[in-house]
Amino acid sequence: MYRGHIPDFLDKALETIKLPIKHIWILAVFSGLVVFLPEEYSSKLGLADFAKDYRPYIGATFIFSSCLVVAELLKRGAYFFKARKEKAKDFEFLISALPKLDFHEKAVLREFYIQKRNTLQLPIDNAVIAGMRKSRLLVLAGDMGERSLAGTLMPMQVNPQIEAYLSSNVIGLPDTAEPTEDEVYWVQTNRPSFMAEIERHNKIFHRH
Repeated sequence: MYRGHIPDFLDKALETIKLPIKHIWILAVFSGLVVFLPEEYSSKLGLADFAKDYRPYIGATFIFSSCLVVAELLKRGAYFFKARKEKAKDFEFLISALPKLDFHEKAVLREFYIQKRNTLQLPIDNAVIAGMRKSRLLVLAGDMGERSLAGTLMPMQVNPQIEAYLSSNVIGLPDTAEPTEDEVYWVQTNRPSFMAEIERHNKIFHRH
């Protein structure tokens, strides 16, 4: 014969569905131990009578909480593989875009090498920059912008996923350690059209 307030016990068990998964883990482990622990150990822990009186309900709680844990693990596993698949697809898209860079996009990417910086202030409302952000070639490196005659300047950086793949040939830089004067001149005269205005802006407002 079962003793105690069984409805209250069932109410508590049913409330497990509202608990965070880490608490359900604890409930599954606890109920599993109570059900499967040898009687000699249950007696030493003072759980023998409790396990005997409520065994069917503890067993039901174990099955219920274990199912919730398994369902959560399956859900997280599916999410993990989906995110991994999407990341791989995104990477393939980015890599496939590199051979298709136009003249203006290459000029923007060259600026990071010309200035030897990981982050540059670039006009977010410029058509080329907006397109490179949309294709994820460039990503924001901060949320503090400022107005300039070149447009709204925001800190940006090359997408880390493609940084290692930006070879000299890809972005139109001389592929020799010592470029010729003609090559240097070509790079300097083919910078993005907005760079001159940005440099002028920085000289006035950021003299340091």
